[in-house]
Amino acid sequence: MIFRKFKGAGLVNLIHDKDLENTLIKLDILKKIKQREIKCKFTKDIITVDNLHAIFYENNDIKCVSNSTEAVKKFSEYLNKMES
Repeated sequence: MIFRKFKGAGLVNLIHDKDLENTLIKLDILKKIKQREIKCKFTKDIITVDNLHAIFYENNDIKCVSNSTEAVKKFSEYLNKMES
């Protein structure tokens, strides 16, 4: 599970599974995830705690990425574009 913020140096933080729920609470998105209100930025899949691959900021909004092969591939392409 990766949390990536594209501000400053673009620091990448890894979050252990045991800390995931606390991180989602701090980001104020756990309730929305549990209510199935958040969708993957790239595939529009419903995000759950079990299928969450990554969280990042885009224009000061939190975006989530599912762990589907398609979403992970599109996220990787997105990161490459953002960093070049």
